Amino acid sequence: MRDQLRRIPPIGLVALALLTGCLQKQEPEVSKRTSEAGSEEPTDDEEPRLLAEPTLNPSAIRANLEKIFAKESSCAETPTVSSKRQLRLLTRDEYNRSVNDVFRLYADYRGAIPVEQKVLGFSNNSQFALVSSDHASAYDKTAKELAQQIVGREWNRLIGCPVTDGAACAEKFIRAYGPKIWRRPLAEDEVKGLLRVHQVGSEISATAGMELLVRGLLTSPHFLYRSETGENGKLTAFEMASALSYFFWGSTPDDELLKLAGTGELLQDETLVAQARRLLQDNRAKEGMKAFANAWLNYSAVLSVNKDASRYPNFDYSVRTGMARETEDFFDFVVRRKQAGFTELFTANYSFGDPRLADFYQAQLSPEGDLQKMTFPGQPRLGILGHGSVLASLAYATETGPIQRGKFVREHILCDMLMPPPPDLMIMVPAPKEGATTRERFAAHTAVAACRGCHVKIDGVGFSMEDFDAVGLFRSMDSGKPVDASGQVFALDGKNVDINGGRELSLALATSTRAKQCFVVQTWRMAQGRLESAEDVCSLRQLSSTFVEQNMSLAQLLIKMITDPSYLERSR
Repeated sequence: MRDQLRRIPPIGLVALALLTGCLQKQEPEVSKRTSEAGSEEPTDDEEPRLLAEPTLNPSAIRANLEKIFAKESSCAETPTVSSKRQLRLLTRDEYNRSVNDVFRLYADYRGAIPVEQKVLGFSNNSQFALVSSDHASAYDKTAKELAQQIVGREWNRLIGCPVTDGAACAEKFIRAYGPKIWRRPLAEDEVKGLLRVHQVGSEISATAGMELLVRGLLTSPHFLYRSETGENGKLTAFEMASALSYFFWGSTPDDELLKLAGTGELLQDETLVAQARRLLQDNRAKEGMKAFANAWLNYSAVLSVNKDASRYPNFDYSVRTGMARETEDFFDFVVRRKQAGFTELFTANYSFGDPRLADFYQAQLSPEGDLQKMTFPGQPRLGILGHGSVLASLAYATETGPIQRGKFVREHILCDMLMPPPPDLMIMVPAPKEGATTRERFAAHTAVAACRGCHVKIDGVGFSMEDFDAVGLFRSMDSGKPVDASGQVFALDGKNVDINGGRELSLALATSTRAKQCFVVQTWRMAQGRLESAEDVCSLRQLSSTFVEQNMSLAQLLIKMITDPSYLERSR
């Protein structure tokens, strides 16, 4: 009997849902226009739809960023609404946490789901998050596995009634778990449609009927997509609940949020902000902090980097995983526990790690609550640019990567969208040369006229980090010569800033207006799930100015970002 149910293909489920009315609220296809970020978007007076994969336009992105950071502007005091009406596909991590939280499970269901395509570091970009045939098959396969587990092993715990009670038990499950799965109340016609899904499966067996019902709920667009279409130009209460929970927790709203959405209280500004604070203070918010920090810093890349074992024999798996946890714990501590500001991210003379990592860094350990705090006597290691997860990820197997490191700082920390090199330009890593330092080899390579335009921005930053080697350890010598870590941050807040070493680079960035404004843009990209367009310039200028002028903490910025009218209001 169960084999018959297994043979229903993904498209069969979709067709079944369409026939029973489960998808009747799907948005119609609309016409397209090309955005200034090089992607196709629905026009303001039309319904949203799933968008074609966009092609990034570096020139347009750069132009928008420069308008956001410009000293002068023609923006009105109250910017016009620019947030788009959109449907946002759950990421693999969001999907996994959602099913675990709804059904109170403790397993990893991400295996079959395709990995998202990152857009400037972010995996939650709604313009790229399209469902392919591979996605459809993966969602159905995962839903089948979940349905068999839920009906076969968890049913009594979750709902209590036996599956042999048929439609009565199915309706009890729909009314209890449907609103949790779809993150909103179900209309009566939706309940009836789901009961018809159950009836189809029940023709095979009572168990098959319940399994098909669970599959139907979990393969529905109402679960797989978060709606941010709004009503009357503003997100609905249930859309607000989902926005808060996925921004802070990377998961589905809890009962308290859904209850406040149901009563309408979440529409009140005070309640909305209070709930944002509650979610941020909850330990589940560490998931949201990890998702953003990794999109911004790409620290998890350290888990897969390979180094020459003969040069770096102590750089093993435990060190790599310790480095990734270090950045996770540090960012979470600065934002949620210390409630610190932007400067702390770059000037902190401490971090967190286990004894293995502390030994690798030659750091000192001391307890800090449930964490182990590391300090670095005699080392110029400050903030996130002193983390091994960042330094080792931006280096080669045998040596440092000054160009990679400089480019990272320009693009991720300063939002300086560098133009791609000419297509006919051959780019090769300088060959090793006896007695030459990494800096000497790369400096000669990038002195070529065709490279100079971009590398004047990149090299001075990357060379200043030469006092940390390819695995993130402090060093004073390279190829038998003293390390030259002198450099310059080109056009930082309107002037060239001379620096010497990673410590001085961190201090320069910590007080930079541009770096602070860039952090706001990066946070905005995470919250909105898309890249900024020309229409977003004024609202982003206002948000970044408020962050800088009021010297807001990082926690205050996150709360404002997700509760501000610029997010809650949607263009009609």
